[in-house]
Amino acid sequence: MSGTLRHIALTVEQTGPTGYGWLLIESTGGRVFVLKKSTRSYGTYMGALDAGYQELAVLSAAGLRRAEGQDEPEPAEQVPQSIEMAESHDAL
Repeated sequence: MSGTLRHIALTVEQTGPTGYGWLLIESTGGRVFVLKKSTRSYGTYMGALDAGYQELAVLSAAGLRRAEGQDEPEPAEQVPQSIEMAESHDAL
């Protein structure tokens, strides 16, 4: 498999007093971009985390198919948001 390593993370945020949503974010060039986010609210943190993990697995499998020359899937909807990346710190 060839290609550039992408820095993608899954995170969960609280969207309301009893709701949670997932975000897939990518770091590139010192900035963080939202690749995709949930369109619904989940009742638990774990529910949102599980749904986000499933979406990450779909994106990962789509990348593997492209790398192997299989049919290219439709691109994920891009959310036009960016977040300034905080200064990185070494783990203790």
